[in-house]
Amino acid sequence: MPRADIDRGFRGWDGRPHVDYATNRWPVRQCSTKASSSGYRESTVAKGTKNMPLTPKKWKRALPSKEVLNAVYSLRRVKRNPDGIKEVMRKYVSRLLKLEMLLVLSELQRLDEWHLAHQVFTMIRKESWYKPDVYLFQTMVQVFGRNKRIKEAEKIFEDLEDEGLHPNESITRELLRAYVTSGMMPEAIKLYKEILELGKDQAARSILFHGLSAEDKEELSQYERQKGIDWSFVEKRD
Repeated sequence: MPRADIDRGFRGWDGRPHVDYATNRWPVRQCSTKASSSGYRESTVAKGTKNMPLTPKKWKRALPSKEVLNAVYSLRRVKRNPDGIKEVMRKYVSRLLKLEMLLVLSELQRLDEWHLAHQVFTMIRKESWYKPDVYLFQTMVQVFGRNKRIKEAEKIFEDLEDEGLHPNESITRELLRAYVTSGMMPEAIKLYKEILELGKDQAARSILFHGLSAEDKEELSQYERQKGIDWSFVEKRD
């Protein structure tokens, strides 16, 4: 979609335009979909100015279809009713195509509807097309971390390993960020020391030091020096 067609005032924290879920409309042009031979719907901007095939590599940037918006709106409307959630999951979400289901997950995560996002994530893992993917688990750790749901974030981390996947640097940093956001500094320091065993990680250090007191920073710096890790060039630059 051309940049001029999107009102920047409607953008969220992830850079995507906000949606009016009461009317299932975008703040600018509406988006229609049609089935394609590949099993995905193709999103077509109104007036035919630009077509954007929805592929798995682009699902985080794709515009939600009407089916996706209906599913998100319906889930949010019944989010305090467990029976209602089950009915919407059966009636709407379970019938979506692969990419649409991923977009529903993405929208719920963006809206910080962590409970609903977890329901959709659980359904995705039961689909026949599902293949374990570290990035999917990472997005769940992110949304749980932002909402200070540490037990749920840790459970996602455990499920990742149970599916035969190995945590990468990105998802480990997200768990570290979740600890810092929740003020669980002892757990954050312990995880950071485990990260150091694998090598230097400047991004992880920045996340941790953001929540440490001056005394804790000095103590951790001494630990790093004992491990032979020198961050003096970073401290001078800061």
